[in-house]
Amino acid sequence: MVYAGVTNPPFYGSILNNIEWKRLQLSVLLSWKAGYVYRRSSLFPGMEYTGTGAFHTDLLQKWMKPGDERTTNVPAGGGLSGFDQSESTLYLYSKSLISKGDHIALQDVSLNYLLPTGKRTPPLFKSARIYLYVRNLGFLWKADRNNIDPTTPNARYPQPLQFNTGIQLSI
Repeated sequence: MVYAGVTNPPFYGSILNNIEWKRLQLSVLLSWKAGYVYRRSSLFPGMEYTGTGAFHTDLLQKWMKPGDERTTNVPAGGGLSGFDQSESTLYLYSKSLISKGDHIALQDVSLNYLLPTGKRTPPLFKSARIYLYVRNLGFLWKADRNNIDPTTPNARYPQPLQFNTGIQLSI
């Protein structure tokens, strides 16, 4: 048994930066989390031979010939006759699948334009703005070099990039 760390980040925060120029407003939110680890998912070696159609990219890095153990931690596995559930379980819960979760993310960006209201005549609206909002822009830095989102490591798909646009009118 090896203590690898905590799975909930003990250190986290965010920085919100607002920039205004005339009627244009730009808001950028950076978030960060540190001091935690996550377990990457994988299929156990030998699973590719069970006929279930299951596959994981780790299997492309498995031991193939003597000497591969210097460049990979993924065991060779075997066919149905050589399949060993105990070895597979050891691999799935080994420290080779544990990664640092520390990261800095570009959480969201908001761009607003305040429309001018009437000056000489009574305005129809007190204020009006057009906005564009984008969320889940990605990571600026990650401690782990795997192409995995440390906030949702076992998700089948990455968090989607979200766009929102609209007009806000105040009466």
